[in-house]
Amino acid sequence: VGWHWLGMVEWESSKGYEKAVELWKKAIEVCASHAETYEAWGKAAAEMGDLDEARRVVRLGLEEVKGSKVDKAMLLQCLATIEGDYGGNMVQARHLVEKSLKADRKRSASWEMVARMEKSNGQRQRGLEVVKEGMEACRGGKVGKLYEMGGEMMAVSGDMDGARRMMEQGIEQSPSEKEIWKAFVDLEERFGDRDMAKRIEQRQVSVFRSGTNAEMDGLYKLV
Repeated sequence: VGWHWLGMVEWESSKGYEKAVELWKKAIEVCASHAETYEAWGKAAAEMGDLDEARRVVRLGLEEVKGSKVDKAMLLQCLATIEGDYGGNMVQARHLVEKSLKADRKRSASWEMVARMEKSNGQRQRGLEVVKEGMEACRGGKVGKLYEMGGEMMAVSGDMDGARRMMEQGIEQSPSEKEIWKAFVDLEERFGDRDMAKRIEQRQVSVFRSGTNAEMDGLYKLV
């Protein structure tokens, strides 16, 4: 929806909330079930400090997208973010993100959120278990962030070998995600070996320069 993206540009470029809302309202007039518009509007309202409006907008979206489990999961997670990050109600946030996963088990962002909750509660091991559950549930999707989280949890706990194995698996699953390569380099610089970090950077350059799956396959293993 063109109006949606115009609203996003307005909000992200200048934080022009009122103008962005005008554009998002037009997007909804064109397509009342456009979940991304409700998500963007709700998050913007929360950032502006208007939590009641944020909740209202996202709940309206949930009413409009009843037939789509994917959209429902996205909006439930959005509402969980509003309650947790802006409202400070972590109990409600946990309840909502779990509902999100019931709607769509393949939503990696919801698994990431649950893992972060466990980690913030001091339950790093449980957080790692959640990460692994998410990897399995989302197999074949974009899961680089889950591997990043798992790798960092292992590195922080002192298991750098395990962290390396997890990051290698992440690269194998999502070799085109630049973020996971960057995260791997960062882990080595913080917890491991700076020389290894440089070698990973060199591998990334080779992979993205070649751009072919056959050449990528030969670059997954640490040399």
